[in-house]
Amino acid sequence: GDCTQSTVGVVTCTKVNGNTVTAGTGTLTLPAGMTLTLPTSGVSATVYTPLAAMSTANQTFVSNTNLTNLTNLYFPIAANEVWGAEFYLDVGASLATTGIKLAVTVPASATVTLVCAMSPDAVATTGGYTKRTTTGGAALDFTITNLATAGIAQVVCTVGVSNSTNAGTVQLQAAQSTSSASALVISAYSRYKAQRTQ
Repeated sequence: GDCTQSTVGVVTCTKVNGNTVTAGTGTLTLPAGMTLTLPTSGVSATVYTPLAAMSTANQTFVSNTNLTNLTNLYFPIAANEVWGAEFYLDVGASLATTGIKLAVTVPASATVTLVCAMSPDAVATTGGYTKRTTTGGAALDFTITNLATAGIAQVVCTVGVSNSTNAGTVQLQAAQSTSSASALVISAYSRYKAQRTQ
């Protein structure tokens, strides 16, 4: 065909709607009034394919405050790539007892920003429900003090990664904030979507 996938998330097209994409073509008019503006140098337009995945089973943490990889909530990143992603988690069921810690690991020398925001079912007056870090592997700790009346919560984490020369993986992690025999559960169908930008 006119488009090929050379690496994960990279599609290169030599033709668009049967029209050859070449250097210096300027503007190519597509059907229905759409216009694609091309650079004046280079021979192809690159489109990055978004990635998405979902956990298929509950992941349970009991008496465990050690950050652990969340199943299926990761994606590959090659050297010098830039990605943005959003992770959506359904967590519970005894957050007032367990709390939750979240982190993201990235390849060595990558630049990262992780922001997680939580919407608990019950809000404590001492709550702090949005946290941020720019250090890979550093825990964002939603403590039992913050979640004193909470059972369950929805958590949304956004991550931006600008990678250096080391290929690897962007991996979301979780753990109990306070060790407890009550289970912290990351529910099945927690998921992410990620998009490479360069």
